[in-house]
Amino acid sequence: IYAPANSAELFIGMSSLVKVDTANLDVSRVTDMYKMFRDCTSLERIITALGAKTIPERRPEQANFVMTDEMLDRGKKLSKLAAVLQFTLPGIPCVYYGDEAGMTGCRDPFNRGAYPWGNADTELVDFYSKLGKLRKNPAFSGGEYIPYFSGLGYIVFSRKNGDNEVLVAVNRWHASERYRLPDEWKNATVYMGEKIGDELIIDGYGASILIK
Repeated sequence: IYAPANSAELFIGMSSLVKVDTANLDVSRVTDMYKMFRDCTSLERIITALGAKTIPERRPEQANFVMTDEMLDRGKKLSKLAAVLQFTLPGIPCVYYGDEAGMTGCRDPFNRGAYPWGNADTELVDFYSKLGKLRKNPAFSGGEYIPYFSGLGYIVFSRKNGDNEVLVAVNRWHASERYRLPDEWKNATVYMGEKIGDELIIDGYGASILIK
């Protein structure tokens, strides 16, 4: 089995598979990216990080840490918001295995449990699947980022590529918000959330998405 000695060697090996010209690339940037992904896998699971008010520092306490229903509910809601932004803002979304299934856990090694086959959070799996299908819209293939509104607690923006455009509204607060739609969005199709008349309803800790 081939095992690269470092991130630079890994990059050079992988680039040969995709025929990337390494002569004109800054390998140090790739090294930084490799370290970033490596470090991310040593952190708490996203539902744990966002749902728990405090996380134990000592390993024995981390091993026995159990999230309450309130923590799980909060972590799940906020992780879904994070996923919406991750899948709709410019860039390529990357999901750590099991986050889409509702896995929890403190820092490494407690964030690397076995995938919960047959016991996954199906509502969360369906949510991620819906976002994955949304990503197939050409608006996300190098599409332009267009800000519409930003306020204390929620933002509205779109991604546009040619005639394809998707409007995204994310609400960080516990109370719902109403966003009066511009004329060009009043007849758009609701992909996620709710639209009443010419207003987009964004539930507390929720998101709404429209597609032209």
